[in-house]
Amino acid sequence: MKGTSLFDIQKEIFEVLESDPLLIEMNVRVYDEVPENEDYPFIAMGEPSEERWDTFDIDGNEVNFPLNIWSDYEGWKELYLIYDRLNELLNYRQATLPDRNLVYFRIDNVATQKDLNRNIRGLFANYEIVTQYKP
Repeated sequence: MKGTSLFDIQKEIFEVLESDPLLIEMNVRVYDEVPENEDYPFIAMGEPSEERWDTFDIDGNEVNFPLNIWSDYEGWKELYLIYDRLNELLNYRQATLPDRNLVYFRIDNVATQKDLNRNIRGLFANYEIVTQYKP
């Protein structure tokens, strides 16, 4: 088994989201580590997991990569608009990763949460990314 693909995937996601004109226009920031007292809305990189995804002769990795969207908008509309944009940018993305072929990059599941005490809402999108080392 060769090394992890986590950093290459995080870098790809971060660069795509941080440079997107629509997310910039919506004032959505993207963070690996969210600064204290940050304004909403923002996207925070979640805690990914990685498993082996090998075929007979090629090593691969399956990564579950969560992106957590946070908003203080009254209602769900802002979260849904940001989530729609994430899917336009990432779902079935044809990414180029060093030393790896991308098998697929797709949304796996999504969940929401509401903090009743602070009117903060979260949407948690989990992406499934499978890569294999180039032969």
